[in-house]
Amino acid sequence: MDTLIAAPEVTDVPRRPMESLNNVRSAIPESCYRRSSPRAILALVQAAVLYAIPMAALAMTDTWWALLLLWPLAGLAVAGLFVLGHDASHGALFESRRVNRAVARLCMAPSAHVEASWDLGHNRVHHGYTTRREFDFVWHPTTVEEYNASGLFARIRHRLEWSWFGSGAYFLRVVWWKKMSPAAIELGVEATPAGPARDLLVDVAST
Repeated sequence: MDTLIAAPEVTDVPRRPMESLNNVRSAIPESCYRRSSPRAILALVQAAVLYAIPMAALAMTDTWWALLLLWPLAGLAVAGLFVLGHDASHGALFESRRVNRAVARLCMAPSAHVEASWDLGHNRVHHGYTTRREFDFVWHPTTVEEYNASGLFARIRHRLEWSWFGSGAYFLRVVWWKKMSPAAIELGVEATPAGPARDLLVDVAST
């Protein structure tokens, strides 16, 4: 009689350990976490100069071709200051938390960002609940059902904002205007019932 040989179970196959964020963190050298005040000050001075030059030039000229050149330069300078403000808000530039907060506020001011709101929405919510729907409002993809139920304009907007060249429009509309702008904070205070959440928004609005 033929003997039937049972096929090995799937559980017999050795599984590859899943990669996690901790594996990535462990690969980063310790030197990358060391703060350097001189380097931070140099970066801030450089960013301030690159911001002051195009802004001063814009104030002194009304020549159309000069404006076309200066507007993008001013925009890049504002973005550079914002990046430094982002790092300072994470506490990555200086050892002092107070100095980091003060630098973050100054650097984020040209881009009309409230640092306290950024700290709440980005540092705590986004980094605390990264990619989790209904929690992380920065990464908030549309489901297939939501996309199919939306109209033509909403579908076009979704495809634009979730493309590489439209991500800036998504940030301005969804993240900044609805969640982190001064106007959004005021509306949030008015719409939030009394309680800890409202108290937190009031603290953010008062800073």
